[in-house]
Amino acid sequence: MLVKPCGPGSHIDRQTDRRNLFPRRKLSRPGQGTEIESMKPVHPTTGILAVFVALNYCDVVHVAGFGYPASKSQKHPIHYYGYDTMKSMKDSYHDLTHEAETLKKLEDSGAILYLHPHS
Repeated sequence: MLVKPCGPGSHIDRQTDRRNLFPRRKLSRPGQGTEIESMKPVHPTTGILAVFVALNYCDVVHVAGFGYPASKSQKHPIHYYGYDTMKSMKDSYHDLTHEAETLKKLEDSGAILYLHPHS
C-alpha cells in the first residue's frame, strides 16, 4: 500500500507555479481587479453550447439552421424565430463574432458539417 505524506513539508504545503483557475479571491480584494470587474460579462449562446456538447459524443456534428450572417448583413435575422438581428445583438452578453469564428474553425477542421448553404 502506498501512503502519501500529509504533514508539514508535504505536497499540500508546497506552493506551485500553477495558475489559479478560480481567481475570485484575488478579484474580491479591495483595489484589485477593478478593470476586470468593470468589464461586461460574456456568455456563450445555447446553440454553441449544444454544438460543443455534441462534439463530446460525436466525431462529426451535422448542423442545420445555425450560424450567423456576414457582418455586412447586419439587418438579417439571426434566428428562425423572432426579429433579432446581428445589429440588435451587438450589445448582448454574447460574443457572436467570436462564436462565428469558432464555428468556421470547426467547419474547416471537419468537426462540424452544415446541412444547408450559409454565408
